[in-house]
Amino acid sequence: MIYTPKQLKTALAEKNIHGLALDIDDTLAGTTKLWMKLFQEKFGNPENLTHTEMYEKYRYTDSVPYWESKSGFYELAAELAESDAFQESIPLIANANHMVEKVGLIIPIVAYLTARTASTFNSTSNWLKKHGFPNEPIITRPEDHHVKDRNIWKAKVLEQLYPQVIGIVDDNAGLLKELSPQYKGTVYLYDHKHVPEMPRSPKSPESTLKVFACRDWQYLYETIQKHPPRTTG
Repeated sequence: MIYTPKQLKTALAEKNIHGLALDIDDTLAGTTKLWMKLFQEKFGNPENLTHTEMYEKYRYTDSVPYWESKSGFYELAAELAESDAFQESIPLIANANHMVEKVGLIIPIVAYLTARTASTFNSTSNWLKKHGFPNEPIITRPEDHHVKDRNIWKAKVLEQLYPQVIGIVDDNAGLLKELSPQYKGTVYLYDHKHVPEMPRSPKSPESTLKVFACRDWQYLYETIQKHPPRTTG
């Protein structure tokens, strides 16, 4: 079932449950690497990089400098984003499902918070089920929120869900810039070796965000063992 943030928070509060949310793309599923492989075939690969090397260099397809000007780039991106067949073909990030199971023994997994829209709910749900992930509510990005604003939307939802959802595992460092400095939840930044420096504004107090960079799922699991998310206040 697709939940709104309000519905999820109410359901968790009624059961007095506090837990962790999971991102999906590039956290559980190797989405961008697959996109890059397909885009290399369609739009060229002048640097002669493997799709893994390209992912490590650019991180996102719209950061690859020679693709955005190609005719059909945005059309293909939109097509893949809405394709059930594509969503269900995305490979699992190695061992993510087993590590999520272990994490769930420390802190409950209570939701998936994804920038995918509701149109891919069935294929997303099928993919999670196929790979043995917990059967938990999925919160999707509203159709009227542009994908480029996904981190703004996700930050707002996380702050709304606290303290029932007390943290998230997510690969996108851009999320940190959109969370308010006083957000009390914990962010486990997957596939990062370092926490990026956050810009400071003289108008804003110093950030007290709790962020842990986790280079892989084994490291993330060990980090949660040492630093589990907690409610404060």
